[in-house]
Amino acid sequence: MLFSFIGAAQCGEEQQHQIDSLNAIIENRNSHDTSLASAYVNLSELLYHTNIDTLNILCQKARRISEKALLSSISHKEKLSHLKSLSAALNNIGYVNHRQGKNDEALECYLKTLRVDKKLRNKFGMATSYNNIGSVYVSNGNISIGLEYYHKSLKIRESIDDKLGMALTYNNISSIYYKQGDIDNAIKFINKSLKIKKKLGN
Repeated sequence: MLFSFIGAAQCGEEQQHQIDSLNAIIENRNSHDTSLASAYVNLSELLYHTNIDTLNILCQKARRISEKALLSSISHKEKLSHLKSLSAALNNIGYVNHRQGKNDEALECYLKTLRVDKKLRNKFGMATSYNNIGSVYVSNGNISIGLEYYHKSLKIRESIDDKLGMALTYNNISSIYYKQGDIDNAIKFINKSLKIKKKLGN
């Protein structure tokens, strides 16, 4: 099955070349499962702007491939590749569920993503997962728990100097403090976010 954009105006020449290359990997019966799982994830992130359901469909395929492979005897290199694909797939599936209001399913995916990122010792991924988990708790009305996860995300992002991630998390924390009526902290953290965005030119 070939996947592509609907409407040429939505797809630049370079992006279409990427889509064609990924489709070629998917259509090739001789493609290694590491390449196949990665191709499904990468393709999903190119196509989801057109239809968010595509993100879920493709990432579920990647998830099944990597979960199956990780149950078998594979090399360390293959294991790392599948863990990376699995992390991305689970995160994207969680995103779709969260967007669709399926918060329990989203939380389950984000927690699984966090466990995979810990295995990979992927601090960037762990910070993203903590932030996403916090967002789900906030959506469910569990503000204080959400705030705890935002601070966990922030601690990691500060340690790896992830400026853009820090700005996002500062903004999220500010929003929580505002909802709690803690205006001083709300202003403190939104100013931190704005300061970074200004430096980054955003």
